[in-house]
Amino acid sequence: MSQREDSGEVRGPLIPEAIIDAPSQRLYAIAALVALQAYKLYDFVLFNASGASDVKNTTFLLKWILLDASYCYILPLFRIPWLSFQPSTTLLQIALFAIVDVLLCSITGFNFSSIALFLYSFINSKELTLTDQRVNPQDIINNSSRILGQYTVHILPESSAKINPYNEHYCLPSVDEFGEKKKNTAPITIPIRFNSTTPYLIEYAFVDLETLEENRYNISGRALRRILDTAVRDNKDGRLYTVQFKAPKRGLYRLTRVIDKSKLAVRIYRSEAVIVTCPQARLRLPQDSQTKNQKQNQVPRCVDDANHLLLDVQGVAPLKIRYSRWIGNDETVSSIESAKPTGFDAPAEFLSAPEEIYFGNNVDLKFAQSSNVAIFLNTTLALPGEWTYGIHSVTDALGNTVSFPVEVALQDKKHVPNYPFISSVYVYERPTLRFEGCSMEHPVKLLPGGEAKLRVSTNVHLEKDKQIRFQLLRYPLGTDLESADKTPTFSSYVSLYDLHNGIAVHEDGIYVIDNVSTEFCSGTILAPSQCLVTVPPKAEVSVHFEEIADQCAGSIGARAELEFEGVPPFGISYRMSRNKEQSPIQYAHIDRTRYQLYFTPKEAGKYRYVILGLEDTNYGYRELKGPEFTKEQTVFPLADASFDKNSPDDLTKNCCIGDSLDIPVTLSGSAPWKLEYEILRDNKREKVHILESNNPKCVIHTPSLKYGSQYTVALVSVEDANGCKRSLRESDVIINVRRQRPTASFYPQNKKFSVEDVEGTELQIPLRLVGEAPWQLEYERVGTDGSVSKHMTTLYDANSNLKVNVAGTYKLISVRDSSCPGSIPSPDQTFVVSWLPKPLLSLSNAPKINSTTELVYEHPHICENANSAFDVSLVGTPPFLLQYEKYLVDENGKIHQREHRELSTMQNFVTLKTDSAAAGTYYYEFVSISDLLYTDVGAFAKDNDGKLKTVIVNQFVNKAPKAAFTEPGKVYTFCLNTNVSHPDAQKIPIRLDGQGPFDISFEIKNELSGSVMKTEVHKVEGPVLNFTFPQKQLTLGRHKVRILKVVDANKCAYHVPHNAPTVTVGVAELASLTPLDSREYYCVGDRLAFSLQGIPPFNVEYSFLDKKLQASTQGHSFSRIAETPGNFTLLSIADKGSPCRAVFKKPIHYEIHDIPTVRISDGREVVENIHEGDRAEISFQFTGTPPFTFTYSRHALTRKGTGKVLETHTVTGIEEYEYKILSSIEGVYVVNSVQDRYCRFPRSSTFKGK
Repeated sequence: MSQREDSGEVRGPLIPEAIIDAPSQRLYAIAALVALQAYKLYDFVLFNASGASDVKNTTFLLKWILLDASYCYILPLFRIPWLSFQPSTTLLQIALFAIVDVLLCSITGFNFSSIALFLYSFINSKELTLTDQRVNPQDIINNSSRILGQYTVHILPESSAKINPYNEHYCLPSVDEFGEKKKNTAPITIPIRFNSTTPYLIEYAFVDLETLEENRYNISGRALRRILDTAVRDNKDGRLYTVQFKAPKRGLYRLTRVIDKSKLAVRIYRSEAVIVTCPQARLRLPQDSQTKNQKQNQVPRCVDDANHLLLDVQGVAPLKIRYSRWIGNDETVSSIESAKPTGFDAPAEFLSAPEEIYFGNNVDLKFAQSSNVAIFLNTTLALPGEWTYGIHSVTDALGNTVSFPVEVALQDKKHVPNYPFISSVYVYERPTLRFEGCSMEHPVKLLPGGEAKLRVSTNVHLEKDKQIRFQLLRYPLGTDLESADKTPTFSSYVSLYDLHNGIAVHEDGIYVIDNVSTEFCSGTILAPSQCLVTVPPKAEVSVHFEEIADQCAGSIGARAELEFEGVPPFGISYRMSRNKEQSPIQYAHIDRTRYQLYFTPKEAGKYRYVILGLEDTNYGYRELKGPEFTKEQTVFPLADASFDKNSPDDLTKNCCIGDSLDIPVTLSGSAPWKLEYEILRDNKREKVHILESNNPKCVIHTPSLKYGSQYTVALVSVEDANGCKRSLRESDVIINVRRQRPTASFYPQNKKFSVEDVEGTELQIPLRLVGEAPWQLEYERVGTDGSVSKHMTTLYDANSNLKVNVAGTYKLISVRDSSCPGSIPSPDQTFVVSWLPKPLLSLSNAPKINSTTELVYEHPHICENANSAFDVSLVGTPPFLLQYEKYLVDENGKIHQREHRELSTMQNFVTLKTDSAAAGTYYYEFVSISDLLYTDVGAFAKDNDGKLKTVIVNQFVNKAPKAAFTEPGKVYTFCLNTNVSHPDAQKIPIRLDGQGPFDISFEIKNELSGSVMKTEVHKVEGPVLNFTFPQKQLTLGRHKVRILKVVDANKCAYHVPHNAPTVTVGVAELASLTPLDSREYYCVGDRLAFSLQGIPPFNVEYSFLDKKLQASTQGHSFSRIAETPGNFTLLSIADKGSPCRAVFKKPIHYEIHDIPTVRISDGREVVENIHEGDRAEISFQFTGTPPFTFTYSRHALTRKGTGKVLETHTVTGIEEYEYKILSSIEGVYVVNSVQDRYCRFPRSSTFKGK
C-alpha cells in the first residue's frame, strides 16, 4: 500500500530572491569555489617551489582542509536552490576535499607537465565506464527524459478534524440550585474543528462512565446539516472553522471516522472530550440531630451549643471546596483542598494541571466517576445572632467548577431555607433571671387584703412574640430552704412578656425562682433567686402622761410616754392649748417604737395636751380618740442615760444569727444606778430588763439573737442614788440580725459540674454566694497528677465566677462574708476542669525508628523527578493547618536549606506530595498543627505506649544513573577481519555511575551508508563497561557509537542527550579491496568506487556483461561509471607489494539496475481547473522495479513558468506501475525525483518517506 508524507513548505533562500535571484546566487557560489581552488593551486606551486618537508606538508594540509570544510559547511546555510545539501552530503563533500588535499601533499616532483596534465584532465571531464569506454557522466546522470510532464490544479490544504481542540473538560449538572434532581438537562456543546473540509459523515465513539461500555454513532444528513449551521470561521485562517456538537449524556466522546463530500476519509487528530457529573455540594444536619418540623438550614440553637453540620460533596475526586461562615455581618472565608473518599488513590496524572489530564494515557476512565465525600463542620456557637454557612464553589479534579450564588441567595431571605448550599441557624442568648429589689435580706411588704409586686430582671429583650418562662415556688415563712424535704405550698409556671408590671402575689412567704427558659433555650438562675414577702404589722400607739416635777418648783410640764407597735417611722399630730385657747397643731416624726413627747409650757396656766392622730408608712393617717390621749395640767436636774455614739449611724448595728451583742451605755447622775431597758423583735416587746451599775460606763449584753429579724433595744428609765427615777427619751439601737449565714456552692454549667476547654484558657467556674459582699472563699484543687493545693480568693458578687487556668478537681472549703462566717451546704460537691485534647497526627505504616523523642518513618524509595505522595491522618477538630519543614541531605551529606510549607484541610487526613527534584534523602519534619481549638501546637504522634513524639518522614531519592565514554571523541581502529570476541581484541571503555547492575542501549551509525543499528547490553555490574563492538557491524568505514539510555538496578532510567560526546570506530584492511559503501546493487550512472589497501599500482580483475576485464590504477582507489545495466563481479586484486593476486573467496558481486522513469499523465503538461471542494485526479506512470517512491512538489501559479515551491510530498511503497492522487489544492504539480526498488533519479534526491 502506498503512503504519502508531507514535508511542509520549503523555506526560501537566506538572501531573498527579490534581492538576488536564485540563478545569480548559484553563479556567485560556484565562482567563489573556483576562486578558492585556484588560490589552492597557486599556493601548491609555491609550496613545491620552496621544497617539501614534513612540517610544511602538515601545515599545508591542515590549512586547506579547514578552508574547504568551512566553505562546504557555510554553503547550505544560504539555502540556495540546487545547492542546499543535506548534512550527510556536506560531510561527504568535506571528505572528498580532504582526500584531494592529501593527494596534493603526496605529489612530489611537481612540474609544468603535471600542470598541463591536470588541466587536461580537468577540461576533459569524461570518465571510464565498466566497459572501458570514456563517457561524460552528466550525460547519463542528468538525462531529462527520466521525468516528463506536469499537472496544474487548484488544491486546497489537507482536510482534518479534531474534537475538543482546546482539551477542555465538561460536566452535566444532576441537580438544580435548590438541590432538586434535574429532569431535563440541556446538552453540552463540544466544539469540533475542521480544516478545509466539509464533512459528509461523522462517526464518534461514546463510552458510558457508569458501565464503561463503548458504542459508536453516525451523524449525517439533516442532523449533520444542523451541526454545520453552527460553524464559525477562524479570523486568521479562513480554512479553519468550528462547529458545535451537542452531547446529551455523560461519558467520553472520541471521533473515530469523518468522511467528506468526496467520500474520502478526513484526518482525525487524537483527542477526546469527557463529560462528567458536575460537582455538587450541600449542607445538611446529621441524621441524629434533626427533629420534626425542622428544616436542615433553619434549626434554632442556643449559646454554647455544639453545631454539627455535614458538608456533602459529590464529583470527580479529589475536590476543592470554598465556603464562608457569617456571624452576623462578620465573614470568614475558608477552603478545603483535596477532598476525597477514604482509601481513594488518585493516579499520578491527577497531580498535574486539569488541562494535562488525558484519559488516553493509560488513565482508567473509572476515575472520572463521581465520588461522595462527607465532611463534618463542627463548631461551638459562642456568640448569639445568626450563623450562616454558605458554599461559594466546588471544583473537581478535572477543573470543572460550580459556583453557587451565595450573595444573591442571602438577599433572598424568604427562600434561604430552600437553598441546599446555605445553612443558617439563629443562636439565641440563654436567659438569666433574678429577683429585682427583693431578697431574703430585703423583703417585700404585703398589706392585708392587698397585693405585692415581685419584680424580676433578665438579659432577654422581651417583645410581643418573645417571652420568658419560669417556675415560681412559694414556701411558708420560716422554711429551711437548705432542707432536702422542703415542700412548696404553691407552684406555678409564669410566662412574662413585660418586666414592668411585675408578678402579683397575695400571700406572704418565701418565693423561689426555678426552671428558667425561653421558647428555644434553657436559662440560668442568678442570685437573688429567693424573695421574702412579709405582712407588716398595723401601727398602734399607747400614751401615758406623767407630770414633770421639780423638787423645788413642783410641776413644770408633762411628758407623754408613747409606745408604738408597727413599722417605723411613725407620725404623730398633737396640740397643746392653754386656758382653752386654740393653738396650732404640731407634728412629730418618730423613727422608733418608744418616744417621749415633752410638753413644757413657758408660762403658768392650765394646759390641755391632746394626741390627735397616728400615721405610718404602710397604713397612712388615722385619728385617735379616747381619754387616754388627753391630759389636763396646771403648770406649776435629773438622772440620765444614753447610748454611746459618735454619729446617728452608730445606733444601727448588724449581727449574725445566733450571736449576742454588747451595747455600751453612759450613765449620769448619782451612782449607783438602776437602768431599765427593753428588747423588741419585729417591733414586738419581749421583755423588760434592769441593769444595775456603779460605773457610769456600762454595757448591755443582749441574749443570743436566734431569729433572723430586726431587734430594737430601747432605754426606758434610769433611777439614781436619790431614788429619783427618770424616764428616758434616748434614741433606740436597731440590731439587724441576719436571717441566714453566708453560704457558697458551685452552680452547674449546662447541667454539669464540669467544664472542658482549650488548654491554658482562663475558665470561670460559676458560683452562687449567699450573704453580703465581699466574701472570702477558700477552695481546694486536686491536680491531674494527684497534687493537692489550697487557695483563698475575695469575691464581690453573689453570682461570681471562680477564675481558674489549671485542670483538676475543685472543692469549696469555707466561706465568710463581710460580717459573718458561713458554711458550705454540700461539702462533698466538686467541679471538674479538664482540657480538650490537642490535635495529633499519625501515619498508617510502622515507624522505622522509635526513639525517646521522635518517630521516624521511611517512605518507599523513588527515582529522580518521579511522582510520589503519602497521607497523614489527623486527629482533632477540623479545619486543620499542618506546618512542616522540608530539607534535603544530598549524597555528599550536605544539608540544604530548609523550606517551610503549610497544608490545610477540613478532613481527617491530608495528602503530602513529595519532592524528587534532586538525589538524596528528603526529610519532612512536622513542626506544628492547628485545628479549630488549638493554634500552632506541636505536631506529635502517639507511639504504642501512648507517648507523644515528633514525627519525621524521610524518603530516599535514587540518583539517575549516568553513562559516558571514558575517552570521548576517540577513534578506535579495527581491521576488517578482526575477531572482536577475542580476549585481546580492542574494547571501548564506558564509565557508569549509579546502582548496578545496569542495562545500556547503544546506537551505531555507519557514516558512509547512513545505516543505524541499535543494540543493548544487560546486567552490567560496573562501574566500567568494556563495550565489545558488534561483529556484524565491523564493516569498512567509520562508525559513530552513541549511548542512548542507561537503566540501573533501581529501575531509574537516564536518556543520554543527543549532543553528548561519542566515539568513532574505523574499519580498514591492508592489501585488500573494500567497497566504499555497503550497497548490494548500483544504478546506471552510479560510480562504483573501491578503496584499495596496499602499495600502488593495483591491478583489478572483474567481469561485466559476461566479459572478463582488467584495470590498472596508480592510486588507492578504483572507480568506474556504470553506463548500462548488467551484472558486475570483482574477481581478484593485486598490488605492487604482493606477488600474488588476492582472489576473493567470495566474489564481490553487484547488479546494476536501470534508472526508473516517471511520467505525469503520459508525459504531458495538463492544466485542470476545478471548483473549490472538488478534487482532480493526477496519474503517475513508472518504469523500473516496484516498489516505487517518488517526490512531487506543488508550486505557486505564476503567469510565466512555475512559482516558488509551496509544499513537497513523498509517496512510498507503490507496487503498481501507475499511481493516482486526488487533490483539491490549487498549484502546479511536478515530479522532483523518482525511485524504484534500486535506483533513483536524480541522484542528489533524498527521500523521507516511510
